[in-house]
Amino acid sequence: MSGTASTAGIDIFVSARFLANFDRPATHNLECIEPGRIGALRLRGKQGGIDLFTVYLTTGDAGPLRSAQRRALAAAILPQPLTLTVIGGDFNHTTMEEDRASLRTCEWTGGHQTREDREFTELVASPHR
Repeated sequence: MSGTASTAGIDIFVSARFLANFDRPATHNLECIEPGRIGALRLRGKQGGIDLFTVYLTTGDAGPLRSAQRRALAAAILPQPLTLTVIGGDFNHTTMEEDRASLRTCEWTGGHQTREDREFTELVASPHR
């Protein structure tokens, strides 16, 4: 999935050696969860399954949009007994006051999005059953 001026781009790179542990996927394309923002590579094999998610949520002052994207991600995560889920990427929210520094002063800005972090923990990071 590649980006445009209004959409980000995401990819997952895996080695052929790693892929050899799984059944041949029906496609080498990512499953599009949210265009340019969230994708999944779902692999299955004799030893079980693994879902690899790549995430690049909207930047800036876009809390409601990121919330919708987190909800789409959460809806795409399969229950824990069915597959192992690995999520990597940029969620574009900060969790601690020390997550952002001012370039001008080199001081911590103190800006963090507690509500977004709480929503991420509840929707995405908690085990799916």
